[in-house]
Amino acid sequence: MSEANGRKKMKFDVVAFVRELDKLGLRLSAIRHLDGGVRLYRWRQMNYWQNEAVIKQLWDECVGHDERLVAYLAESLVNLGATKAFAAPVSSTNAA
Repeated sequence: MSEANGRKKMKFDVVAFVRELDKLGLRLSAIRHLDGGVRLYRWRQMNYWQNEAVIKQLWDECVGHDERLVAYLAESLVNLGATKAFAAPVSSTNAA
C-alpha cells in the first residue's frame, strides 16, 4: 500500500465505522494499558456470523492489515470513550 493510500484511509469516520460494525455484529473496544500502549479488542456478537463477509469487506476497505490504522482506530476509541462511539444520537423529539 502506498503512503498516499494510507493517508487517505486514515481520514475515515471512526464513529460511523464503529457503529456500522456494531450493527453488523462486531463490537470494538479499546483499553489503554499501564505501559501507555493501546489495545483494540474485537467482540463477536450473535449476528456476527451471518454478516461475516460484509464485516470483513468493510474492515479490508477501511483498515486492512495496516497496523498504523489499527493503532489509530484504537487510540480514537480510547479518546472518544465507548459512550460516544456507541450512543445513538439524541433527537429533539426523544428528549424529555
